Amino acid sequence: MEKLNNLAPIFRQVALLLASYARIEGMKALNTHRRRQGYSDAYGEEEFNKEADLVNEIAEKLATM
Repeated sequence: MEKLNNLAPIFRQVALLLASYARIEGMKALNTHRRRQGYSDAYGEEEFNKEADLVNEIAEKLATM
């Protein structure tokens, strides 16, 4: 059980990473849907860059664990 407790922080970071990827995919899907409907994108470069920064931050944390 102690080994699992030691891995908990890593699992948390991986979960955060997966959640960020899911948000990115959702953002891309909504933009595609809106374009097909003739509307402008809901998410722009700034929002995607924020998620990319978060992914990089999490990756750096994982690399030091």
